[in-house]
Amino acid sequence: MSKDCRNNVRVINEDFKIALEGGILKPVTEMVKNSGNLLMCFRGKYINVYYRGHSLFKIEQMGKEDYYYYKVSFDFNHARFTKEWDKVLELLEAIGYSLNHKNHDICNKKNKVSAIVDPEDIDFWNKSKEIFSKLIDDYFSVDEDKLYDYFKICKIINKNKFIEKQRQQKIAMSNTNCDNGYFIYDIEYTQARDSKEEKNSGRFDMLAMRFENKVPVELVLIELKSTKSACTSGSGIKKHYEDLTEYSNNLHYINVRKREAIAIFNLYSSLNIISANRIDDVVDLNVKILFIFTDEAKTCFSPKDIPDENKIAMEDENNVIK
Repeated sequence: MSKDCRNNVRVINEDFKIALEGGILKPVTEMVKNSGNLLMCFRGKYINVYYRGHSLFKIEQMGKEDYYYYKVSFDFNHARFTKEWDKVLELLEAIGYSLNHKNHDICNKKNKVSAIVDPEDIDFWNKSKEIFSKLIDDYFSVDEDKLYDYFKICKIINKNKFIEKQRQQKIAMSNTNCDNGYFIYDIEYTQARDSKEEKNSGRFDMLAMRFENKVPVELVLIELKSTKSACTSGSGIKKHYEDLTEYSNNLHYINVRKREAIAIFNLYSSLNIISANRIDDVVDLNVKILFIFTDEAKTCFSPKDIPDENKIAMEDENNVIK
């Protein structure tokens, strides 16, 4: 396995940080800080800004060191439950977006609209957020008029499979305690692989650090379950616990994750997304595995597959982890 693949570091470079801090991407940082419903996560060469657990903006750093520019994209498959999706597409094209398929092949599973960020267009981000968040709202809505898939031309009976993503972001945004508690600093982590044959054991719904007296003491690998099917399928509790245990015993992976956790925390601090001082001291973190159960998955709260100290039932996704 290559060194880069093993590390799979999520921390962005200094130029990307400067763009977010006071450059071309500062409006995005301010939007995240002031919105109350957006979550910024770092992905190395790009960032995701999440709304209701789905990516509202994927912002990629393009070009080379002497000249970087930024591309923003959105999964247009979220428009499938919006009746007048074609008019929405026209609105997006009017502010600079284009669909990545010729002839607007709207049934393609890889639909994506993207645009190069223009520093002169100060309204671009607000217009984008307004359009994309409405599409995601339609995508999640279980109202009768939002159950029809206009791309596949059929009615969808159940949208509840999307509930876990929504819970995930709310839990992450409710747990930012860097005094005494859990600070969730990342969601949707997957350890990169060199080939399809390599075992995929590093997948976490959330990553956190637990603090005591403003000092981080634990790296926490979190698995979230919100539906019964998620507890009993091939990606169920026992398998995830075994995979997380295997990953936590891999000292190379874990040491990289520990350094990365501190670096990401410091990024949030530098961008003033959180009100906390940087962590400049070298700290050693213990490793903890935590399963969180919400909604109907709470009936799976007492399986023998995992020890009691590794699980918690959360009554409300806005609650803090205790």
